[in-house]
Amino acid sequence: MTNFSEEGELQERGERPKNIRVLLVEDEEVPKAMIELVLRREVNTIVTSCTTAEEAIQLINSRKKANSPFDLVITDAGLAGKLSGFDVAKAAKDVPEGKKPPHVVLFTGDAERFLSENTPEQLREKGIDEVWGKPLQLQQLRNVVSQVRNPSSEQPNQ
Repeated sequence: MTNFSEEGELQERGERPKNIRVLLVEDEEVPKAMIELVLRREVNTIVTSCTTAEEAIQLINSRKKANSPFDLVITDAGLAGKLSGFDVAKAAKDVPEGKKPPHVVLFTGDAERFLSENTPEQLREKGIDEVWGKPLQLQQLRNVVSQVRNPSSEQPNQ
């Protein structure tokens, strides 16, 4: 298993680790376990998961310090605790100049309303690259992982 410092060294040399690093933030155990399983088995990623925004922000900051940030953050909008998925997105996008921030997906049971009330520019200002409705679809996960692995073949996934 590759540790944080080995991943950071690969990144400094301009090499990407074989698998992208994903942070999954979901406070409901069954959906979290199902999404995690798909990410690990179907699309071959390195998954770290947690249930609160506070925990997610701590993980994001730890990975940044280790020079091994997450490539993709998938977070529920509403989470247990005082903070939300919006706070996770903001923390994930707070990277030093010259560093590439992770792709951030926010998922919510009210995606249609959220998308109708926010322009793409407003979403970017909030640190959100995509908004997905619940339940998540396998093809959405495959597409976003492919997009993060191969940024030159970007395609809209909203």
